[in-house]
Amino acid sequence: MAGESIDMEKAISLLPELNYDEGYIQINMRGPRRYRLDSDNAITILNQEDYCSGQFLLSRGCFRDDYMVWEDIARFNLNNELPSNHIERDFTIEQGVTYKYRL
Repeated sequence: MAGESIDMEKAISLLPELNYDEGYIQINMRGPRRYRLDSDNAITILNQEDYCSGQFLLSRGCFRDDYMVWEDIARFNLNNELPSNHIERDFTIEQGVTYKYRL
């Protein structure tokens, strides 16, 4: 019997983009890919993201602390939504500082 499911080994991907003119980093998100399990147990990866639900915490680390200290940037909920529809912006950045983000 064919069915569709979330690939649980893949998490939401974060895609930060610097908006130099406005002075912030926009953090776009992309959900896990969907796949289909065919009747002969063959897996077909579909070219679309899956809906997600849950509570998420977006954190930021910087090179000054060697990415050992993580600051909470935002908390948000997704309720059966596409992660790509949710956008966060980090307005507390400094020029010349490199950041990494994680959920």
